[in-house]
Amino acid sequence: MGTITKEFAPKLIDIKNMTHEQWLEERRKGIGGSDIGAIMGVNPYKSALEVWYDKVKGNKEEEKENIPAEVGLALEEYLATKFRQWFAKNNNGVDIAVERVPYILQHPDDSFKRANLDGQFYDPTTLDYSIVEFKTTNEFGRKQWDEDELPDSYYLQVQWYMAITGYRKAYVAYLIGNRSFNVKEIPFNEEVVRNLMITAEDFWNNYVLKQIPPAPDGSVSAGKILDELYNKEEEGKITEFPPFGDEVEWLEKYNELNTIKKETEKEMEVIKQKIKAEMGDAEIAIAGRHKITWKEQVRPAHMVKESRFRMFKIYSKKEEVKNNG
Repeated sequence: MGTITKEFAPKLIDIKNMTHEQWLEERRKGIGGSDIGAIMGVNPYKSALEVWYDKVKGNKEEEKENIPAEVGLALEEYLATKFRQWFAKNNNGVDIAVERVPYILQHPDDSFKRANLDGQFYDPTTLDYSIVEFKTTNEFGRKQWDEDELPDSYYLQVQWYMAITGYRKAYVAYLIGNRSFNVKEIPFNEEVVRNLMITAEDFWNNYVLKQIPPAPDGSVSAGKILDELYNKEEEGKITEFPPFGDEVEWLEKYNELNTIKKETEKEMEVIKQKIKAEMGDAEIAIAGRHKITWKEQVRPAHMVKESRFRMFKIYSKKEEVKNNG
């Protein structure tokens, strides 16, 4: 293992001989790279409320078998080899040695700020160590990686790691659908890191340590945690909100949005029916940049009673809007 960093000397927690349960328990003692995107509100699969629940209560979901994560871990050696080849190709044939980091790293000033790196290597382009993270995704996630794109949660993850280690460059090596491999080079962004630090400190000090849950954000993740937190009602208990409190305003807004939703859905249905009427028995219609299909579908008898219907779809550019007719 090489020198972890020139500028910092993070405390190291050895995880080589930890059980999975011990590792999970250690993760709950701080904010890691997989948490920061959720805390910042950019992780589509995890909310700040779920991170809080994990730290304060212990999230049982974390303890369940996670096949995608296991596959990603199993592929790390392969991705490390591919990354070495990519680096040599793009840096005049320079051969690097990617090192595993079997430690949880801690920021020297705040022990709750933590990093669990996939790998590091001595980087001749910076004359210092750089970080490399390995990611796998399926074909459905391809557009998130197009051209200069990188999922926001991964971008913040490596910025968080650079802030903790003191490194100034990170690479994200990724495999899409077992078909294509590429690498994104990410420089240190001081302004982004400053915002991460401020938000993380507020989250840890004012929510985790005080055991006060942050506000839900409307995500599936937040809904799941609320159901877990309050999974049983107290019989006969009544909560009366103040007549001029926020709750009244929320409910008024909810009713307003519900009315708009119903009106919007009806308007969309009218448009769909008009298009169907114009198409008649045509299978495909073209309207400017839109393509519409209305094809017969069969529901197999082994699933439900066999039935036939025409599936109505509207395509716009690369996106597809599905409406069952």
